[in-house]
Amino acid sequence: MWSLDGRVAIVTGAAGFLGRQHCDALAEMGATVVLIDKHEAQVEDTAATIRARWGTTTYSQAVDITNGTAVASVFGELLSSLGRIDVLVNNAQLQLSSSWVEFEDLSVEDWRRILDVNLTGAFLCSQAAGRAMRAARCGSIINFGSIYGMIGPDFRIYDGTPFTTAAVYSASKAGIYGLTRYLATYYGPHNVRANAVTPGGIFNGHKDPFLSAYNERVPMRRMGEASEIRGVVQFLASDASSYVTGQNIPVDGGRTTW
Repeated sequence: MWSLDGRVAIVTGAAGFLGRQHCDALAEMGATVVLIDKHEAQVEDTAATIRARWGTTTYSQAVDITNGTAVASVFGELLSSLGRIDVLVNNAQLQLSSSWVEFEDLSVEDWRRILDVNLTGAFLCSQAAGRAMRAARCGSIINFGSIYGMIGPDFRIYDGTPFTTAAVYSASKAGIYGLTRYLATYYGPHNVRANAVTPGGIFNGHKDPFLSAYNERVPMRRMGEASEIRGVVQFLASDASSYVTGQNIPVDGGRTTW
């Protein structure tokens, strides 16, 4: 039920902080993992590391997921060479420090750029993978959201820090849930599932005052670890979740319950 032997999984943003974990988790289950990222050297290194650790087959592709022609071409080539696409993890996302401004000062250029990666990229990859999954009558699409797509930011946690969050990030992640529900109902008759995962704050060297302020707003009183996302990805990618679709699974220590 939990095995992915013989299956092909594609992960976008694969060389990133969480992307590496998703790829490793899928390889652990025996999947052939295709790592997609715009950073060619990093994604090649990540693929090699995972291949050496698990002895599974990995491929790396440097792709701009906002380019529909490039996405369609790469996914088509993968289908031709590998014969199937079973899992798509839409993990790629963009945040820009230039967007950490007052709402009234957010530029339309930053708005469009972030929306293009976070939402349009997921649309294009889902469209390309969905064609193959629909024809095969099986598949799982896993979209990554954010707590800021579910609830409004608590700006107090950013007091005394040089960073914040942008309206476009919240909007793009809220859009992920709408896309997920649409895909679930559209592809449901074809035995293709679509679900979302919502991480809370994941520790990545954060320091006070942000760390303490964030922890106070989480029932478990801590940030998550990147490894704590692995189990949900494995669950949704495998037959263990064969009757689960259209859902959002928060992995946030209870943050969104308050």
